[in-house]
Amino acid sequence: MEGETMNEKQKAQIILEEVCKSFQEEMADVTSKSRRRELADCRKAFSYVARRVTRCSFTTLGGMIGKDHSTILCASTSAVDLMRYNGYAKDFELIEKRARMRIVKEREIVEINNFGQI
Repeated sequence: MEGETMNEKQKAQIILEEVCKSFQEEMADVTSKSRRRELADCRKAFSYVARRVTRCSFTTLGGMIGKDHSTILCASTSAVDLMRYNGYAKDFELIEKRARMRIVKEREIVEINNFGQI
């Protein structure tokens, strides 16, 4: 990661990668216009976890997956239903935990690389 600290968009990128890995979907598919249920669920997971972990705006998150802010807003609220009725709660928790661990790890790498630099 470039710079001294990890910004919110970089954190969201890590979350997107973790969501894709968890759902076994390609990033290109998730950012496509496809309305396939699996991809929609993947986007919902990303929206939900990213809103919990980062301070990114709906617009920023939408831009990352080729959608607008209203899609992210709707997806974030729909994610709660997925967790409640489709049994995704544990999956979303695991995605969030993995993403947070990776963010901490990346942050430590940046700090190590910047150690001793002025």
